[in-house]
Amino acid sequence: MLPSSQSSFASQASFFPSLNSSYSDMAAAFAGPSNPAAQASLDARKFDPNSPELFKENIKVVQTHISHVQSLARVALDGIERAYHTQANPTQIADQIAALRQSLHTLSELLVSTGVGALPIIPPDVTQAPSEEELAKQATKAVQLLFNRHSEYQASANIVADIMSVSDQAARR
Repeated sequence: MLPSSQSSFASQASFFPSLNSSYSDMAAAFAGPSNPAAQASLDARKFDPNSPELFKENIKVVQTHISHVQSLARVALDGIERAYHTQANPTQIADQIAALRQSLHTLSELLVSTGVGALPIIPPDVTQAPSEEELAKQATKAVQLLFNRHSEYQASANIVADIMSVSDQAARR
């Protein structure tokens, strides 16, 4: 691993305390020592990793980390696109890709350790989830697209089968 990506991971690990600590430690990091009510609440549920408040905080941490991964991915993609330009630095591009890989690994561990990975992640900027009608329209459109594609494949296979049967009959005569 390259030096710059190691320091990047160290800063990520300190920003996401759940990677190396318990749920109560992570909640304490968000509550902070300056909020006595939150601290008392943490003491009351110190042994309850299934509290809704902690889960909400876990979701916020995951959403923050996802946006960080997205920004690293954009930077790495930009570096890859500029790889053949004269100003491109291959070492810097490799560092960016290594940082992205490490961040993805950290995100994966975070999703598993918090239990948030079992749920669909909605971006934090979405104010309202799509309605049932919109979801039904999207599903119908996707199914129709797949059906049309399958029908085209089947028609192509029939044409090939017809051509092969005609050439096979001509060979027998």
